[in-house]
Amino acid sequence: MERKLCNRFEVIVADNGSTDGTLKILKAIKNIRVINVPVKGYGAALHWGIMRARGKYIIFADADLSYPFSNIEKFKSKIGGNPDLVLGSRFKGKIATGGMPFLHRYLGTPLLTFLIRLIYKIPTTDCNSGMRMVKKKFLR
Repeated sequence: MERKLCNRFEVIVADNGSTDGTLKILKAIKNIRVINVPVKGYGAALHWGIMRARGKYIIFADADLSYPFSNIEKFKSKIGGNPDLVLGSRFKGKIATGGMPFLHRYLGTPLLTFLIRLIYKIPTTDCNSGMRMVKKKFLR
């Protein structure tokens, strides 16, 4: 199964106004699909990218490489359990220097994560992680 799964993926970049030259580079790379998103904002880019994805599961992370894409294997290993959502965790890995503002790292995210764990009984350690896997059917 691992070999089959490894060959069944697509790379989508949902762009809603990048001006740093990234698109020119990406359009030259084979097998990357760039989706133009007419609505500004991070949430809009995620929504459009996920809705245009063809797979049952979508793994996403920020294109600025603040989350190592090598962690995809950890997400793929969860698919057998048929989860609706898998959240990454910067607190279970390594946070790059300057990768998370001080107040977010030591106050905001830990406090919000604690409240979510308490209220919803979800065993997350980082509710704001930008690397996640979601079942497309669940999101719809």
